[in-house]
Amino acid sequence: MTAMEYFQISINSVFLLMVNIGLRPSIFFQAQKFNDEALREKIRKLSSPMDAAILGIDRENPLRDDWDYVKDDIMRIAVMEKFKQNDEARDILLATNDLVLVEHTKNDSYWGDGGDGSGKNMLGNILMETRNILRAKG
Repeated sequence: MTAMEYFQISINSVFLLMVNIGLRPSIFFQAQKFNDEALREKIRKLSSPMDAAILGIDRENPLRDDWDYVKDDIMRIAVMEKFKQNDEARDILLATNDLVLVEHTKNDSYWGDGGDGSGKNMLGNILMETRNILRAKG
């Protein structure tokens, strides 16, 4: 499988979620960081995951108080909904069989591997959890 085919299982791929109609999973995730409904709506209206990420990391926008406690579960929701709703993406994810999935980036040591394997790789872990759940459901 090519890198471009694997991109389809990325949180930034073009597949849209029916949760918060028509959002890319990454935009849904970024919007959930905040209590300010006007800011959430501004993020939801963006078409670019990069633009959503820029607003999402801007600390002039205060994060919701419980963000550190809920962010993993919000990512789980976004990832699961993506694969439940998109057959092509689900098939690609399931075709990875038991491969270890790694979000390889030096830009993120929480969701990714930090570029050198020292990161937490939470997105990779959530993708593998999702794959196991979907496989079990048949």
